[in-house]
Amino acid sequence: MKIGSFFLALLVIFSTGGFLNDQKIAQADGNRTLNYLIKGKKPKKGKIKFFLSDAIYNQMVPETRSYPCDTCSPRSLMYLSAIEYPAQEAALQTLADQIKEKSKNKTNQVRIAVTLVQKIPYDSDKTAHMGARQHVQRLPYEVLYDNYGVCAEKSQLLINLLKKLGYGTAYLEFEAENHAAVGIKCPPQYDYRDSGYCYIETNERSIISCDEDDYRDSYRKSDPEVTVINDGDTFTDVGRDYKDGVKWATLAYKKTALTKKEKKTYKALNKKYGL
Repeated sequence: MKIGSFFLALLVIFSTGGFLNDQKIAQADGNRTLNYLIKGKKPKKGKIKFFLSDAIYNQMVPETRSYPCDTCSPRSLMYLSAIEYPAQEAALQTLADQIKEKSKNKTNQVRIAVTLVQKIPYDSDKTAHMGARQHVQRLPYEVLYDNYGVCAEKSQLLINLLKKLGYGTAYLEFEAENHAAVGIKCPPQYDYRDSGYCYIETNERSIISCDEDDYRDSYRKSDPEVTVINDGDTFTDVGRDYKDGVKWATLAYKKTALTKKEKKTYKALNKKYGL
């Protein structure tokens, strides 16, 4: 979904009561296995079984949604209306608690949440997966239910989880490129373009703090509009990610062939971060 149409989509969904009376509700009542990875020389892989409820999903059908914000100022309230839509909050708190049960280490909790969302497939064809609902912005719970999402949808799911894990978050919107990502509060020496937040890509598996487009020919020239969602803890254990991200991206988009040593380094980084 284009970022420029995000607000229009939300206003249609919430203020008009929706427009999809004939849309069938998917049936997925039961557990879904969510995969995650914690980086390391021997990356730790894991799974979370998360119960998906038709009853909760059905409360999010566009024609039944209610919008708690009329004017939505400041801008963060618009995003929060989707990120913390009331019908999904208890279920997503359960998922956050399950993440905490997997590791008592707060740094690892972040890594679990990040990889869990990154591993949800990017929805490259909303027409096929959502039919008449293709123009509707998925809520975070719907991303889990459908097991699909575009950048804005997956980013809002990750923000919901990071917020529940106690971290400061921001929504990064690249309007010119129709892209969205997550910002997690981090030390200034590692932040993204002096924003105070480290960049997290949600479309695919990626190293925390690494925006690959900074190394491609299609360099993203616009600065994001940074909408702070909440204050919270600072993700301090990002120094190694930052250095590895620079190294990985430099090798991934190198114009000339990699040397034998560079190939070994590149392969090791791919393994370490599950890329």
